[in-house]
Amino acid sequence: MIEASGMVRMTQQDGDEDFIAKANKVVYEPIAPGQETVILTGNAQVDTEEFVARGERIEINKKEVSNTIHVSRLATLEFPDSTISSIGILNFGDNQSTRDPSKALNQVRITSKEYSLIVNKAVFNEEVSIQFQNETLNCDTLEVVFSPDRKWIKNIFATGAVHLVGEQGRMTCREITGIFSESTHQMERLRAEGNVSMTHPRGKARGETAVFYPQTQMIELQGEPRIMTTLESKSGRPSQYILAEGESLMWDQAKHRFNGPRGRYRIKTIKNPEVW
Repeated sequence: MIEASGMVRMTQQDGDEDFIAKANKVVYEPIAPGQETVILTGNAQVDTEEFVARGERIEINKKEVSNTIHVSRLATLEFPDSTISSIGILNFGDNQSTRDPSKALNQVRITSKEYSLIVNKAVFNEEVSIQFQNETLNCDTLEVVFSPDRKWIKNIFATGAVHLVGEQGRMTCREITGIFSESTHQMERLRAEGNVSMTHPRGKARGETAVFYPQTQMIELQGEPRIMTTLESKSGRPSQYILAEGESLMWDQAKHRFNGPRGRYRIKTIKNPEVW
């Protein structure tokens, strides 16, 4: 076993790739041929081509074919925004092309009390928060599956008091599953389950489940869904609201339109937005 203290910096190898480890104290322990453990404590950091891991304690367990990294206490994982460019499910008609590129993040950052990274899968526990380009996702646990080369995110699974906050809205539910595009790295589909509730500048919506299609800005709600949005006022008339209810509802966020199975939904106008 080897111990080193005081602004320690060392280089390790993960397959064909080198990574740099830094910490106030490093303990290196060879276990068997091709197997070793490295424990970093105090301002610990691991830099690779794909990500930067930070925490007060980082343990790296190296085997012949892969490394397992466990990060605890003030744990963060950062990777380039090219890994995942956008969720884009709370835009409500906003034109993506008009966004100011100078406001875009250069990286995606996930924080939690602790997490483990094994090959191409990361599991985060307790007080998890992930900052995307236009949204922030908070939850109790989060699983992130990367591509085999860890260049982009394939899917995410969040559970426990899930809160998704965007520039124009907010959503809460019990769990979400998101699938991302291999070519664009944008979210193709997100499924929210368990008492789904959304608020936005023009109204609110709820249902037991909701499936978001960011590229078309469509939302499919099921489980006694209800959607309320404003009816644009003309000639100075008082604002009214549209309330849609049914067994299943499709909501076009870009055009603020609703539809559903014939004869299984209804739309009416209401004056008081608090009347559900």
